[in-house]
Amino acid sequence: MEWWRDSLWRRAIDFGRGRTWFLTPMDAVFRMLELRGGLPQPVVALELFGRHGLWKTVEYAGRCSYLEHYEINRAYAMFAQRALPRDRTVVVCADSIAAVREGKLRRNDYSFVFADSFPECFGEGYCEYFDLIPDVFRYLAPYSVLVVNVFMKVQPAEAESARLLERRREFYGLDVAEQARSLDYRAMMKAHARHVPSQEFDIADMFIVPHAGITVFLVMCLRRKGTAESPRSESDSDYTGQMS
Repeated sequence: MEWWRDSLWRRAIDFGRGRTWFLTPMDAVFRMLELRGGLPQPVVALELFGRHGLWKTVEYAGRCSYLEHYEINRAYAMFAQRALPRDRTVVVCADSIAAVREGKLRRNDYSFVFADSFPECFGEGYCEYFDLIPDVFRYLAPYSVLVVNVFMKVQPAEAESARLLERRREFYGLDVAEQARSLDYRAMMKAHARHVPSQEFDIADMFIVPHAGITVFLVMCLRRKGTAESPRSESDSDYTGQMS
């Protein structure tokens, strides 16, 4: 039932997109990258929480030369194989966080990485996308774009509240857990910048794209130190990697 509901929803959205009535948040990510000179070429993509592919993945799959789509639920993974272009997509039914940590990804040159998780603790003690860091940086191309879905406000159920808020406090470097219920935009961006291994990467650009409700996409353009210039040259960038 969910597959058919989301398929109809997807058709309605694509009808509007095709007539340029609106941009979805993922459309806006790619359009902003194009306008800011930061779109990687080629797009070798890693989707870490892909579900059935109809929510976000299908919107950028056509831009990819290669797409690795992770989904731990076997039914969703099977639907993703139907929804995504078969000539460039590898659907992997597995724990994506474990794959990142244990070195089981198919490649080490991903130029576009997308993590769209829910604001919850789950699985083997995981929380949101936090447990991908720092290991995910090992798999990035010399120039790459990392996009994460950030929940600026959370209202967790009482049973999970303490655990979720504490993990968010740790990740964002907050003084007390209660501060993790509502994030400041600038502090949120600074926290993510701190998690980028500064000895390995320069942050060529960083910006946010509004998403649904209380969420935003945080887009980070990363250039490995000692490699050729990114599509967006440093002289053109308005973000230096330092935030006051």
